[in-house]
Amino acid sequence: MIRLPWALLLAVAVAGSGQAQLTVSGELGWQGLAVPGAVNPLAATVTNGGGVPFAGELVVWQRIGSGWRGQAERELRVPVLLAPGGRARLRLPWPVEPGLRTVELRVEADGHTAARAEVPVRLAGERIAAAVGPPPTPAPPGPLVVLNPDDLPDDPLFLTPFATVYLAPAASLAPKAGEALAAWAAFLGGRIVGRDAPPTVHTLSPDDLSAILRGHRARRPPLAALALATVAYLVALGYALPALARGERAWPLAAVASVALGFALIYLNLVGMPETQISVQLSIQRSDIARFNMDWLAVGDRRGGVWRGEGMWVEVLPGGGDWAGREVAWTWGPDGPQTTLSIAPGQVRFLWRLSPAAEFTGVALTVRDGGLVRADGEPMAMAELALAHRRLLGAVDPLLADGDRVVLASGVDRAPGRAAYVYRLRWEGP
Repeated sequence: MIRLPWALLLAVAVAGSGQAQLTVSGELGWQGLAVPGAVNPLAATVTNGGGVPFAGELVVWQRIGSGWRGQAERELRVPVLLAPGGRARLRLPWPVEPGLRTVELRVEADGHTAARAEVPVRLAGERIAAAVGPPPTPAPPGPLVVLNPDDLPDDPLFLTPFATVYLAPAASLAPKAGEALAAWAAFLGGRIVGRDAPPTVHTLSPDDLSAILRGHRARRPPLAALALATVAYLVALGYALPALARGERAWPLAAVASVALGFALIYLNLVGMPETQISVQLSIQRSDIARFNMDWLAVGDRRGGVWRGEGMWVEVLPGGGDWAGREVAWTWGPDGPQTTLSIAPGQVRFLWRLSPAAEFTGVALTVRDGGLVRADGEPMAMAELALAHRRLLGAVDPLLADGDRVVLASGVDRAPGRAAYVYRLRWEGP
C-alpha cells in the first residue's frame, strides 16, 4: 500500500527567522489529463518560503454530484513537515468522477488555512494509453502519454487511467514498477503490449457483493425471549412478595423470578451483542503476483453509522449521479492510509482496493478434471462452499487448469455492534 515517508522528511535547513510562508500547487492526471471513473495521480507541491519550520497537513477536497441529485464530499489528509525554505512534493491517489472541474488543495495547521489553491481538471473522454519509451508506430488512436521507465509507479492504483501500456523493447523497468504493472493487468484488466502479461481475473460486481451481504444477517437482540423473561419475572414477583411478607412459602415463585431476572441481566453475554453494521470482504491472491491482493468490500449499517478500514479503498458509485450521503475521507498516518465512510441507515457501500499480499492458511483443493478435490482425494461439491467462495472461484475459473491449487479461508471479526466477515482465495498456478 502507498507509503509517504518523503512527505515527512525535513528539507535542507536554511538559516533565517520570521514566519512560515506557505504556497501550494498541483496537477491532476497523467501529464495533466485525468480519466473519469479511475484513480488518477495528483502531484502536489507544498513550499515553505518563510524562516521557521512548518508542521501541518495537506488537505485535498472535492464535492461530487449535483445539487438536484445529491452531493457528497471527498477529502484526503496527509501530514507535511517542512524546514525553513523546504519543499515537499507528493504524488497522491485521487478518484476522479464525471463532471469534475476543480480540486481544492489546502495547507492547514492548528485549524487554520495557511495556503490554498484550486487545481483545474482536464478530463479525457476515455481511458488513455501510455507508451514507456519511444511511442509505437503507427501511433494508436486516442490520447497517448509518453513516459520514461522511471515514471511508472510502484502502485497499480495509479495505473487505472490507462487502457493499454506499450512497452518499448529497450525499456527497463524497476522490479517494483514491473510488479505493479503485472498486478494492474492481472486484477484491473489492463493491456500490456510488448511484454507477456498475466491473464486477468473476473471482477466482482455490486450485484455479486449484494447477494453475499444478504446472506449475512446482523445478529439482533432476542427481544421475544427478553420480553417473556420480563413478564415472567414481574408476574412471579407480584405473587411471591405478598406471600413472603405473610410468612408463607413462595420459594417456587421466588425461584422463577430469580431465573428470569438473571436471564435478563446476562442474556447479552449468552447470545452476544446485537449488531447493526455488517461488512463482507472478498480477497483474491495469486502465486504469480507476489505483492498484491485484489479486495472487494460491501458494508451496510441498519441504523446508520461510520465504517473505518485500513488502506486506500475506492468506492464503486451507483449510476445516475445520486451520490447524496456518500462521504469518504482518506487519512495518512505512520502506518499508511485509512479510509472512513459515513453510512446512511439501510445504505450499502461497495468498495475495492489493491492491498499488500499476506500469507494465510485454509482448505487446500486441487483442480482435477474440471473439478476440485480435497487433500484426501475426495471431490468437493460446490454446494458445500459458502456463496462468497463460489463467487471467488467463479472469478478465477477461466484461469484454472488441472494440477492448480486453490486455498480457501474465511473468518469473522466481531466488535460491539459490528461484524466483519472475510473470505479469501489463493490461486496457485503452475
